[in-house]
Amino acid sequence: MNLPKNLKKLGWDIISTGGTKVALDNAGVSTIAIDDSYDIFDSKLESVIVEDGFKRRYL
Repeated sequence: MNLPKNLKKLGWDIISTGGTKVALDNAGVSTIAIDDSYDIFDSKLESVIVEDGFKRRYL
């Protein structure tokens, strides 16, 4: 959980889904539910998957 905690310290908002949101919230990392953020992207949502500090982008 170091990566999401450090991102929060840097001022990032973390948008997450179901089980990942629960796990992050339980670890003390506040997240925004993806359902609550859909409108801010004007119906176009790009997901960024972060695994072990590496980033892959999907449209």
